Amino acid sequence: MPAKVDEIWGERVNSIKGAHPKWGAGRTYQELKLRAEAHRRNDYPSERWVGQYLRDIWAVMDEEKQHQYSLLYWPESLERDELPWEASAACLELLGRVFAGGTLGEKRPTIRLARAFWRVTLAAPDLDAHKRVRFARFWSAWQSLGGHGVPQDLRNLERYLSFAPWRSEEAAAAAEKAHNGGEFDIDVPLTIPAGEYGDDVLLETYEEEMRWPQNPKSNQSSESRTKTRTGILNT
Repeated sequence: MPAKVDEIWGERVNSIKGAHPKWGAGRTYQELKLRAEAHRRNDYPSERWVGQYLRDIWAVMDEEKQHQYSLLYWPESLERDELPWEASAACLELLGRVFAGGTLGEKRPTIRLARAFWRVTLAAPDLDAHKRVRFARFWSAWQSLGGHGVPQDLRNLERYLSFAPWRSEEAAAAAEKAHNGGEFDIDVPLTIPAGEYGDDVLLETYEEEMRWPQNPKSNQSSESRTKTRTGILNT
């Protein structure tokens, strides 16, 4: 097993390897180093660690889990059974936002994010695309937390979609009343328990690489970092 380092780096290696399955340890390490240095991170692991991680973790990871880190391409991703063909329309809509420079910029989404967007679209096809992307990011991030995900976060999403406040003034008023009554959080924030992850874990791992939080050695306050971890998907 590779030596223990900040949890972010394993997820980073998964992300790089998923996007570039033919790359070996050397090239994966160089890409990891470039990404880290571009964001002023100098605590990245060694090439030896990356090689060990690829052998001991990535190589034994089941194929379905590996696919979650792959980038979405239509129709190739569906031809490889990474997503069902029924997801085609949602996948193309999501890619359209990429090509148009929308919510995701120019970065192709992962299979994990595309699957979440498809499922949110099935649940709420009339919800505007920006919010469907945001909720897909939230759900994808929550899934990546595994056993550390907070169940109430999903209940918030469930309540929001059930109330469907975008459909009418009456629905919006009912959702607001439930929110004010403490039944759910209408903002649907993502919670990462501070007790489970140190302040140095980069939340952006769990958000499909949308942004990089602060270097753990920065002088940002602990309180500020906690707010970033719990509220970053609230936009």
